Amino acid sequence: MAEQARAELLDVAAHADVMVILLSTDVFQQTVEEIWNELVEAAKPESIWCLGAARSSLEGLDFEELETKGCTVLTYQRV
Repeated sequence: MAEQARAELLDVAAHADVMVILLSTDVFQQTVEEIWNELVEAAKPESIWCLGAARSSLEGLDFEELETKGCTVLTYQRV
């Protein structure tokens, strides 16, 4: 399941105007965290990224490259 989710995230990242990712900590770590650099590379310029996960998961991500591509990044830290 995680492998398929990673593949689909990478596929849609290049075309999506808005990416909304809200996952439990375990699933976030198994999918988004494992391919974060690839997701950022694939991200459509000037897209909007909404990420919801545990603070510890979000703190481990570098949003600078997304912002350099003109992307807007919104985060929701789940408790």
